[in-house]
Amino acid sequence: RMRARVAGELLSHPHSSFSSLVFADMRDAIEEELDAMRSELERVEAEVRERTLRERGEEADSASYLHALRTIAAEKARVAIPYLLSASDELELDLLELSDAHLCSVLMADQLRGVKGEAVAMVRSVERHRAEIEEGHDPPSCLRSTSALSSFLSGSPPAGLEEDPSFVSAMSALSKSDVCASSRWRCDFDQHWAWLSSTCAEWSKLEARIRQ
Repeated sequence: RMRARVAGELLSHPHSSFSSLVFADMRDAIEEELDAMRSELERVEAEVRERTLRERGEEADSASYLHALRTIAAEKARVAIPYLLSASDELELDLLELSDAHLCSVLMADQLRGVKGEAVAMVRSVERHRAEIEEGHDPPSCLRSTSALSSFLSGSPPAGLEEDPSFVSAMSALSKSDVCASSRWRCDFDQHWAWLSSTCAEWSKLEARIRQ
């Protein structure tokens, strides 16, 4: 986190030769990964737009357009976050502590725009679902059944849950990505996801004993 604050401070002086040199050295250290990430992000966005056009046609309505934007945002997060976590460990800098604008600037990757916001939303989502279960909120917004929680954890929002399917799917995929000791985001997300997973396992065991 300290390195992220230092990076943010350097970015407040973007035209200084020292800032430019520091960030250029960082990009050089992860050049291959950055190129691969940029290419994948561009591919994902193009594929979603093409699929939306194919399914909805030229006269796609505003709802279709907004759905495509949500899908693009979730898919970009699914692709980019593992790269950012790997780079964070390599650079010993928690990249997801940077603001969205700073992240794009440091890595010279406009394709990352919106990824930080999705990452924050994912932590808030799993934190909220955990809190609602602990506080005993009512379904369907609360995942208070084994089937609903299991479906969520597998990447499919159960009936009644208003979260976008691509967003839930991306969270499930990211829960299986590599750990990152340098990332506060990874730690926070994993903490709540692990609680949801263990709760689902406990409920499953209890239901199995009841059926016996």
